[in-house]
Amino acid sequence: MSKTIVRYYRGFALLLFVCSEGGAASLVDLMARSDAVVIGSVQSRSENLASVSFEISIERVLKGTITGPTVHITHPWNSPLSPSPSAVSQRIRGMWFLHRVGPSDWDVWPAKSDRLATDLCFPVSEGPLNGPYSYAPDTVQLDMLVLEVGAGCEVCGT
Repeated sequence: MSKTIVRYYRGFALLLFVCSEGGAASLVDLMARSDAVVIGSVQSRSENLASVSFEISIERVLKGTITGPTVHITHPWNSPLSPSPSAVSQRIRGMWFLHRVGPSDWDVWPAKSDRLATDLCFPVSEGPLNGPYSYAPDTVQLDMLVLEVGAGCEVCGT
């Protein structure tokens, strides 16, 4: 079987997995609802019972237009972990699905759930994608997202 066919079936299987996670929005739905999809990392966040706020340092933009190297996010949630305001230092690197809530304000569509900060994005691998997950600049957006998530799941053992 050719590498292209193997990559296609691996991506399709991953898409089915991602789209079938309990309570999670499908990758197709997340992409359609998002004004921007980015690969980026968060170093710290401020959270309380009602919301979480953080800056995403943008590495790559997969959909939409982002001006500047960072995006500030304020996301409403019901956190079971932070009854009082707290600052949390934790690096989270992932694929983030963003939507505008004002001229310069952004929020995220949760990738898995919005009970934990790590569930607000899909994991991604470090650096540029290589091997079976690499793609050309003119690759269809959904295929790019599937390949990015597939590489992240492989690295994280998900």
